[in-house]
Amino acid sequence: MSSTLRTFEIKLDNPTATYGAGAIITGQVVVDLTKTKKLRALKLRFKGKCSVHWQKTSSSGKSSRTVDYTGEEEYFRNDVCLFGSTGGDTIEMLAGHHTYPFSYALPRNIPNSFEHGVGSVEYSMKAIIDRPWKFDHEATKIFTVETPFELDSQSYSMVGIHDEKEENYCCILPCISRGNMIFTFELPTTGYACGEPIHTTVHINNRSDSVEVEEIEVKLEQKLEFHARSPYKKTKTKSCVVQQSKRGGPFLKKTEVLVGLQVPSVPLSKLQYCSLIDISYQVHIEVHVSGLHCKTEKFYDILIGTRPPTMAHQVLHPVPSQHPLPITSPSAPVDYSPAFDPVSAFPTPLIPMPVPSVPQSEKTPPYPQFPTPGAPYPTQSGSSQYPPPGAPYPTQFGSGPYPPSGAPYPTQPGPDQYPPNNAPYPNVHPFQYPSAPGFQPPRNVEFVPSNPTSPFQYPPEQLPPSYDSVMANDNRK
Repeated sequence: MSSTLRTFEIKLDNPTATYGAGAIITGQVVVDLTKTKKLRALKLRFKGKCSVHWQKTSSSGKSSRTVDYTGEEEYFRNDVCLFGSTGGDTIEMLAGHHTYPFSYALPRNIPNSFEHGVGSVEYSMKAIIDRPWKFDHEATKIFTVETPFELDSQSYSMVGIHDEKEENYCCILPCISRGNMIFTFELPTTGYACGEPIHTTVHINNRSDSVEVEEIEVKLEQKLEFHARSPYKKTKTKSCVVQQSKRGGPFLKKTEVLVGLQVPSVPLSKLQYCSLIDISYQVHIEVHVSGLHCKTEKFYDILIGTRPPTMAHQVLHPVPSQHPLPITSPSAPVDYSPAFDPVSAFPTPLIPMPVPSVPQSEKTPPYPQFPTPGAPYPTQSGSSQYPPPGAPYPTQFGSGPYPPSGAPYPTQPGPDQYPPNNAPYPNVHPFQYPSAPGFQPPRNVEFVPSNPTSPFQYPPEQLPPSYDSVMANDNRK
């Protein structure tokens, strides 16, 4: 730092320097000069990036070759000018203590901070005093981004595991059997938050007389994948055990073993919005048996994320199950006297209503077209279109609605009422087209009535010759 620059630092309003995606960073850049200083601008640079790097050495004979695998992606890079102007003329900053406040809104689609020897996701802000024709003064501040990874948004995170595996044991000779075992593995869910317990249940059904279960071990393993892009695409995998727990035997032939472990403070699963680093977790269960037999292993993928505070409290401190308490009736009446009764304390006042001295029926209604309330239903004057109640049904034929038995059936129209056969078609006048300016009707067609007697006479009907006549003609020939 220059002798004229006594103090040059970045102070954040958040003492933990931890922010979520989309949050606003606020603070001040403090500059303390012993004398006036010439500069072009005072600016603040915000940057977020991910980088991976590892080396691989391969040897062939006496020669060896080392390849550097790298990858980098940048999420944002923005400059905020606090004093002066970038690319402008030289200005002077007077001697003394100067404070320049700032605020910056982080993007929403950025990954959480992550640190590892092979790769990292890092966020920083750098205050720069831009001096013409000289080295710039810089002050850097690292901050952390932690965005919740809600397990509620992952539907499959709430699915439990119920898996079964059967193991057959034999002697050195495959033909000699030592029996078998059936293991059932259960997990209540596949989504957990940091600090929550993972309860693993192993059901043992031992059908062997000589093989026993000696130990059950449960591990929480972290798997990291780093993806390089130069000189070509390459993936490097790192695995480690972040937590483990075990239960030792001996165990009964048929029993249920519960093994629990607690999720430590680890990076959340997936590392969203980062394409160079992947984070995943799995529960590794190992069942060790006696003798030289191989152990039984099972792997189950899980998610480690975050929960709302209320849900996290319910998971960490579940309500104990208990039977409802019996309700007993009191032996003596109990006086329930409320401490404050708003009805008795503030009764509703009764407002007297004036009673009219004239009966309501004697008043003349203001609207004559509407009847007075309480008046009887008006009767219809004259003859009504509806019969009075109880009147007999009107008769049409005698005394009943149907014709009497034995009455003659009504006659149909006689044959003389129909037109005779081959009657001429009635004369139809030709259609008259409307007359309008510019309208030319088509050629006139006169409709001539048909001739009653058709000039074409069909030949009389001829029957086909009989079989005997045909045979007689053949014999004659």
